[in-house]
Amino acid sequence: MIQAPLVDDAATRRRSSGARYESPLPLAGLVALTFFSVTGGPFGQELLVKAGGPLVALGSFALMTLLWSVPEALMTAELSSAFPEAAGFAAWSNAAYGPLVAWVDAWCSWVSGVVDNAVYPVLVLEYASRATDAFDDPLPRALFVVGFVAGLTYLCHRGLDLTGRSAVALTAFVLAPFGVLVVVAIPTLRPARWLARPAAWRDVRLRSLVNNLFWNVNYYDSASAWAGDTRRETWGVAMASSVALCAASSLLPMLAATGGSSLDRRDYRNGSYVTIATDLAGPWLGLWIVLSAAAANVGMFVSEMSSDAYQLTGMAERGLLPAALAKKSDTAGTPTLAILLSAGGVLALSRLSFEAIVATENLLYVVSMVIELSAFYRLRKTRKDLDRRYVAPLSDGALLATLAPAVLCLALVAAVQPLEVWLLSAGLLVAGLALYGAIGATRRGNRLCAYHVLHADWAAPPGGLAARLGWADRLDDDPAALPEYDAAPPELSTGDEAASPLTS
Repeated sequence: MIQAPLVDDAATRRRSSGARYESPLPLAGLVALTFFSVTGGPFGQELLVKAGGPLVALGSFALMTLLWSVPEALMTAELSSAFPEAAGFAAWSNAAYGPLVAWVDAWCSWVSGVVDNAVYPVLVLEYASRATDAFDDPLPRALFVVGFVAGLTYLCHRGLDLTGRSAVALTAFVLAPFGVLVVVAIPTLRPARWLARPAAWRDVRLRSLVNNLFWNVNYYDSASAWAGDTRRETWGVAMASSVALCAASSLLPMLAATGGSSLDRRDYRNGSYVTIATDLAGPWLGLWIVLSAAAANVGMFVSEMSSDAYQLTGMAERGLLPAALAKKSDTAGTPTLAILLSAGGVLALSRLSFEAIVATENLLYVVSMVIELSAFYRLRKTRKDLDRRYVAPLSDGALLATLAPAVLCLALVAAVQPLEVWLLSAGLLVAGLALYGAIGATRRGNRLCAYHVLHADWAAPPGGLAARLGWADRLDDDPAALPEYDAAPPELSTGDEAASPLTS
């Protein structure tokens, strides 16, 4: 095998020990990035009202926050504090189940994230189309998408710290007009409107409701990609703040719009907040919300792309992907190739419709979350020795009771998807497994590219299929042993060394 110097892992270990962080992501930056990873404001949530009316939209959002967002945030806080590295949730699933399951988790999550990022240029166009007809033709739409992706890819390339500061400023700008909307709606509020629902429950558009709802309450685990750049003690406060911010920024504007406006639920669509704001306060507030939508989608795009790119970097640092994906810019310190790869995926998928994108990413995300939630419980039971700087305030039994409804939510999301989404997702899953074998073959045969030495905790046990595919080049007495993050960094391997294992 071609081996690359193992320099980035040493940096990962150094970052994990308190004062040795070189440039830690501040708490406000982490909360803002998580906010944009999860919801980024109420944009696109108009379809919840269209699907079931105000009562169903408000009630289901509040319920889903409790049943889904809270367990996912608790999981992210506890395990990110225990695994301070860019591999994030892939490290959790690997510690619980081994490298093949971790690969499936990482692959489904990365593809889901790239698919998710393809939503944002489309969503900005839908909001902009409410204010101008400049994007009615295909060419201006295509040019806008390319410019949107290229410009924000550059922002990601400029550096994580810049992205964190930008996310904080964007959060304030995005939420400001909705604060005004809530205030101006107070004189016209009619609480009885919040109780409106379809004449018959069968009239609820369940698939649209579930897909849009799940899309707006998930992705807290994406924050784990910044675990190597975040002080481990901040995770509990960061995730609690993120859940509160995401819930309030969605429910308050929805309460104001549905209670203060007489717009029929069947007339709600993406961009209806612009119409409602214009009716209640005038064109100035409608225009402000259009600008806010653009800013929010910038934030969501940058946050998701940063998370996706750092996930690839973390996997490359651990030897799962080519070492080139771990190489960082000399000037900005960001993983240039990983960012470009994520941007290419976004451009390829941005021609899909809003609802098709959301359905596909949701089903892929279900696969990842089944793995991660079960890994959360398994590690709580079997790895009491993990250095958790934050522990979710639940006993093992209470934790299981908390996770059970979350798993039922995942089952509901999977059940409502159409056959074509299942087939597309199955094809992408098979492609991921094929890629796992192909990468193993290039490792085994010294072909094509260099890799970091595969760590003992990511290597496959000898004799199995994964080992025969080339995933067992680094074996210690205990292949499942986790790295000691606060220990001194390991010896560096060089391109001249043989493929013999190194000690941790």
